[in-house]
This record gives sequence, structure tokens and C-alpha cells, in this order.
Amino acid sequence: MILTPRITEVNRGNHISNLAIIAWFEDAREDITQLLSHSIDGIEFYTVIVHIDCKFKNEVFYNSDVEIATKVISVGNSSFTIKQTVFQNKILAAESSTVLVYFNRHTKSAAPIPDNVKNQLLTYT
Repeated sequence: MILTPRITEVNRGNHISNLAIIAWFEDAREDITQLLSHSIDGIEFYTVIVHIDCKFKNEVFYNSDVEIATKVISVGNSSFTIKQTVFQNKILAAESSTVLVYFNRHTKSAAPIPDNVKNQLLTYT
């Protein structure tokens, strides 16, 4: 995903805010999380984030596009892990690992990821 930083994302240090980068990660994984957002027999299922580990390596600036890479690195019974990176001008700016759980809204608990969805997740490796 190629993204153009917005002037509103510039912070007092004259670079892109770390919070903006976290939001970019959310946007970049939306197609993956949409695979798990649906209703079955009137029960809503979706993903919830249970852990994020983000390392900020270099500043990101307003004047140049960034490239965000997203891939699934593991799929379990009810959770999966996504690794994401942000590069600007071929320099690693940030990397993150996010664990998401497939969640049953009715029971308010984790649910097994259906096999057909697991197979779709594995296409993002």
C-alpha cells in the first residue's frame, strides 16, 4: 500500500506523528480484518486486537510517500498475527506485530476461525 502523508499528521517535531503511523497500520490491514467481520445466524463475528508491538526506527516526513507492507505471519485456532512495515525512501521507519482474535460478539469470547477464512488468511503470507 502506498500512502501520502498528510500535513495534519505532522507533529511538533516536524515529522509524522507515531500515532498516525499506528493508524496507517490499521488502514493497511483492513482488507484482512474484513475477512473476519460478518454475521452467522444473526451472531456478529469480528476481530479484536489483543497485542501490538510497534518499533519506530526512523522519522517519517511529510514530503514523501510511504510504502506499507502487510503480511500474516501465523494463524492459530482463534487468533492470527500480522507483521507490518513502513518504508519511506527505502528506509525502514517502523515495524509492528499485531495479534488479533476472532471474536464472537454474542458470547464475548474468542471463536475458532473457520477453515475457509484460515485459507484466505494464508494467502497474505
